Amino acid sequence: RVCDNDFTGVIPEFIGNWSRLRKLHLYASGLNGPIPDEVARLENLTELSISDTAWINSFPYISSNAIKNLILRNVSLSGSIPSYIWNKTDLNTL
Repeated sequence: RVCDNDFTGVIPEFIGNWSRLRKLHLYASGLNGPIPDEVARLENLTELSISDTAWINSFPYISSNAIKNLILRNVSLSGSIPSYIWNKTDLNTL
């Protein structure tokens, strides 16, 4: 969980190496920029919550079929929700 801090810069790409990561919460932090493509490698990810951050990017690709909660609030995403997201059978919250 990274929240309510004064970090600066972008989310590091090495986060994709944390293969056992189940929950990633990023909100009200100083981090900005695109959501790294490496997030797609997190196949055990069950929760991704990003809010109150200055993201300027398209909808992140989520390869995890284990994803249950996907929360993107107040993040300035562009584009639409990709159709693959509706095939996530365990998704409870969008």
